[in-house]
Amino acid sequence: MAEGQDPAALPAGEVVLIAPPEGGGVRAWIGAATQKGAKLIVLRQTAALAGAVGGPPRTSIRLAETPARGGPVVVVVPGETFDRMRAAGGTASFDPGQATVEEGVTTNAIGWLQGTDPDAGVLMVSAHLDHIGVRSDGVVMYGANDDASGTVAVIELAGALADMGPHERSLMFVAYGSEEAGLLGSRYFVDHPPIPLTDIAANLEIEMIGDQDPQLPAGVMMMTGFDRSNFGAALKARGALVGPDPYPEQNFFERSDNYALALSGIVAHTVSGWATIPTYHTPEDTIANLNIPFMTTAIGSLVEPLAAMADGDFTPEWAEGGRPAPR
Repeated sequence: MAEGQDPAALPAGEVVLIAPPEGGGVRAWIGAATQKGAKLIVLRQTAALAGAVGGPPRTSIRLAETPARGGPVVVVVPGETFDRMRAAGGTASFDPGQATVEEGVTTNAIGWLQGTDPDAGVLMVSAHLDHIGVRSDGVVMYGANDDASGTVAVIELAGALADMGPHERSLMFVAYGSEEAGLLGSRYFVDHPPIPLTDIAANLEIEMIGDQDPQLPAGVMMMTGFDRSNFGAALKARGALVGPDPYPEQNFFERSDNYALALSGIVAHTVSGWATIPTYHTPEDTIANLNIPFMTTAIGSLVEPLAAMADGDFTPEWAEGGRPAPR
């Protein structure tokens, strides 16, 4: 049984019950349990998880054509059911033969700006276009920050860079579907790339830039895995308002769409505003709670640096030990 705020304190066990903090993400908890050998993870349903799963207990979501991964089975159960399991202190099991399969549709949107040099590689800018939608109790989860702000940034950067073109490098602009269901859109992209992955010089993912993080200097976005490559330093040197991630214990580098590309060897990072903002996965993530001046400055600071990389010969590289090992 795991409770509290620190996934690192999770006990080892084949069957793990986790009561994640209300309103917080659960990926760090699932990752910690997986690393400690869990085969079955039972999550207590929070309000945020209710929007993603809701209703009866459900397992994790995967792409229809993708074989089930070798990791643990993740089941989300209503709070009352979870509390009864915890109080009983007995055993838990899961029979996949009793599961009902439900299918849905997800979409990746891709834009392309042709460069003048076909051998110069491709610079990729991305975000995710989905959010939780309507919770099982009818409450609308708007997702203005997570991640309409990132999608807006991709659209605005595409327009600005198109107006400044043509560039030597081609630019690809991607908005992934089903990030909230488990980074499925980016996984599909990597498994079915529209161009050879080796052509992608670097990927900048933009997520949750709707407000300023109080732990960072005014106007500055955090970049996950900043020291893993020279990409962030190069962007910063060219005027981008980016800096290191102040929450290394949260493992944000592995919790966004950049990670699927990084596992494939592409230098890929995510920039965010306030990554631990209180409105995360709540009904209060609305336009009214966006810091539009911060967003405007943040997006604007990326235009010239990305244009310089699209027209120069600088190619981001991993630092020693920075590239994640393929799984």
